[in-house]
Amino acid sequence: ELFATRGTVPAMSEALETQIKEAVAGSKVVIYSKSYCPFCNQVKALFNDLGQLDDAVVVELDQVPDGAELQGVLATMTGQRVTRRKPFR
Repeated sequence: ELFATRGTVPAMSEALETQIKEAVAGSKVVIYSKSYCPFCNQVKALFNDLGQLDDAVVVELDQVPDGAELQGVLATMTGQRVTRRKPFR
């Protein structure tokens, strides 16, 4: 499994965990980003240069209503809080 849950995800966050797992399972590239993050922008530019950004699912955590919660669930799932750590399958 791509994500080995490292901590306990609260019940209210289970839907977000499912959403994350489904996005990763259903797409070649999923980028959880913040629009102002220079590292995230470098990753998006790289995928754009490779011609893969149009097929990617990009979630700007600072621009979606549940972005902070998504980042928290990602941190629980990956053991990392930073957005520049991208899981690849």
